[in-house]
This record gives sequence, C-alpha cells and structure tokens, in this order.
Amino acid sequence: MLDLAKLSLTSLVDRTKRNGLVRREADPQDARAVRVALTAKGSGLADEFYAETYRRIAELAMGSAPPNGTCLAASSWTTRCRCSLRNRVKWASPSTECDAMARTVAVIGGGYGGSAVAMALDAEADVILIDPRDAFVNTAAALRALTRSDWAENMFFPYDTLLTRGVVIRDRAISVDPGGVALASGRRIEADDLVPASGTSYAYPAKPNADSIGDALDDLRRIHKKVASADQVLIAGAGPGRSEAGRRDQGRLAG
Repeated sequence: MLDLAKLSLTSLVDRTKRNGLVRREADPQDARAVRVALTAKGSGLADEFYAETYRRIAELAMGSAPPNGTCLAASSWTTRCRCSLRNRVKWASPSTECDAMARTVAVIGGGYGGSAVAMALDAEADVILIDPRDAFVNTAAALRALTRSDWAENMFFPYDTLLTRGVVIRDRAISVDPGGVALASGRRIEADDLVPASGTSYAYPAKPNADSIGDALDDLRRIHKKVASADQVLIAGAGPGRSEAGRRDQGRLAG
C-alpha cells in the first residue's frame, strides 16, 4: 500500500522512532511481526495536527479567510478566476463594477478547492456551486469519525452557511461546454465562467458514499458497530489518516 521497499519502510520507522514519535512493540500473536505504535509525543502531535486542521476547515465553512499557505491549489484557481473576470471587464467606474458582478461563475464540486474558490469569488461574481451533497465534508477526518461515532458530526459543514450571495445547487454535473453545465436532473445552468473542481475519489470509508449528512452518519455508525465488535482490525497503509485511525481503534473505539 505504501509502495515502499522493506529497507525504505524500516528507515522511515527508524527516523520516526528517533524523533520519539513511535515505538516498536512485539506482536503477541506472531513472533515474526513487529508492531509500530504512537508514543505519547506522537499522539500529542497527531492531536495538534487534527485540531489545527479542523480549525482551518471550520473557518473555511464559516467564510473566514484561510491562513497563508492554506489551500494552495484553491488559491491558484481563485487567482485565475479573478484574472479571468477582470480581463473581461474595465474597472474604470462604479457601473463597470456592476457589470463584473453580473458575471455568473459555476463551480463544479464543493470539496476543499471548490468551496474555497466559491467563497473567494462570492463578493465579485454571481457564484453557483454545484454539488450533490448537502454539506462540505472534511474527508481528512473520515477515519477518525469512523472510530469515534460520537464525534462524527464534526466532519460535516452544511453548505447553507458557505456563501453570502451565491447559491448552492444539489445536483451532479454530467457535461460542460463553454456556455454552461448540464446536470443529471436534466436542468442546465448557464454560466460565463466555469471552474471544474470535481475533486478525487476514495474507497469508503475514507470518503462517505452518501450525499446527505444523516445518511452518511448512519453509515459511519453502522460500520463503527462492526469494527467495535471485531476481535482484530486490519488497516492497510500507514499514512497520517490510517495511523490516526489505528490509534483511535486502540484506545477510544468504544466511544
């Protein structure tokens, strides 16, 4: 899963261990295996990382400007969109500003990049955000939500709090052309500018399958019960999300 040679993986664990973030433990069920567990320092660092991530995501959902260095890809899209808008309009008088505001920008996808772009352009254009979900989903928190069902609601931020002027349409884009977007419902959205931000896909539960908060929470709680009653849980991969899930699984799964 990590696509690392044995030597590279061993070196990675060695470096992390030297930094005091993990420790090696014997596997009580397999003498040939070694387990890698977070230390108190590593656990604290993981908590700090998630706390800061959630703070920034909450600011994004509430319309606060993200800190410098955040959402670089989204910032690049935003810069391009603003330049595109301003290249079409002469900003010489209040009337031309109104002309700029009349331009319609359709943003396809309400993930990290799409939401950031929609919010950044909300005051400069008529923004239409198209996404089948009813809320922005902080997918980085999906595995923590799986192991802590009482906390899972924190990974969702309803779209109705996202934009001041713009609108959100719950639908799927099936095709685009220079003049607009065709939706799965049969509706067509005319737009002067298009921002495709369809995002990425991950196998469940790394990204929820359901389009509504309620259905997504039901799915997470159902899987949580299965995991909580299991004797063993196999986590394939040791990236930040899966390592966090493993730590939660060890200590707080009953929550």
